[in-house]
Amino acid sequence: METSPATVAAIQSYTVGSGGSLSPPASSNTVVIGVPTQAATPAWQGTTVNLSFPSALAVSGNYWAMLDNQPNGGATLWVGDKGTWTSPDFGFGGPYEASTTGYVGLPFNNPTGLAGDSLGGFYVADAGNGYIEEFGVGGSSPVPLHRWNGPPGMNFIKPNVVACDAGNNVWVGDSGASPSVLQEFSSGGVTCLGSWNLIPGCVINGLAVYNTGGGSATVYVSDRGNGGMVEAYLVQPPFNCNLFGMWGDPHAPHEHYPFVPSCIVLDMNHNQILIGDTGNDLIQVFGP
Repeated sequence: METSPATVAAIQSYTVGSGGSLSPPASSNTVVIGVPTQAATPAWQGTTVNLSFPSALAVSGNYWAMLDNQPNGGATLWVGDKGTWTSPDFGFGGPYEASTTGYVGLPFNNPTGLAGDSLGGFYVADAGNGYIEEFGVGGSSPVPLHRWNGPPGMNFIKPNVVACDAGNNVWVGDSGASPSVLQEFSSGGVTCLGSWNLIPGCVINGLAVYNTGGGSATVYVSDRGNGGMVEAYLVQPPFNCNLFGMWGDPHAPHEHYPFVPSCIVLDMNHNQILIGDTGNDLIQVFGP
């Protein structure tokens, strides 16, 4: 995914409720879309589960995970065996498991981000508590493994987005800082590999990462603080993070509505960028 944003064009879009959340493709022709719906009641293997506001999706190995946020600020993390991808059960089969708490039983507080690595692990951006929390998959529920609140001497303020790269490093966007801060950590948050301020006015609310080799990465950021922008940064840890492109909504038929990019996924099978646009209730697909 070395596409220059200057050459990115909208190639299709499709309508979903409230912009939706996106998960990376499960196969060469499948992208998973989660649509936040009040009082949704999907059934997994004949068991009906009442959902309040499913807000984030992730896939890791043979497992899926979903965050379901509650009106009181709490949330439930659902995790299960990916099984078969069938409709309408959110595209998921297999058993399900749930947790309403993170590490050492701390209840979730408005978590807003979810990511999966390639090892069967999931990371929750628990924005209200100021932590990134790592979970594994156990026999009866998600297993809290670790949490961290930023690098030494630089605690998170509001870590609201999280992504994993191909090397299982963990990238965190902190919208509580002004401008937003991007940070990279080794797997499990053991070591902070770099920390960078994004452009002035940036309020990050979506994050996707593509490793370009040699320790470098292209990082795509959705920014709700600069009139609705998507930005691309070339990151070379530990010091360099350079903006090399940015764009608003090039999808002309929808420009009379605000472009509000809310989540980003890279489809490496098709060299495309998929963006959840809550301003138009669209998933917009961009390519070279």
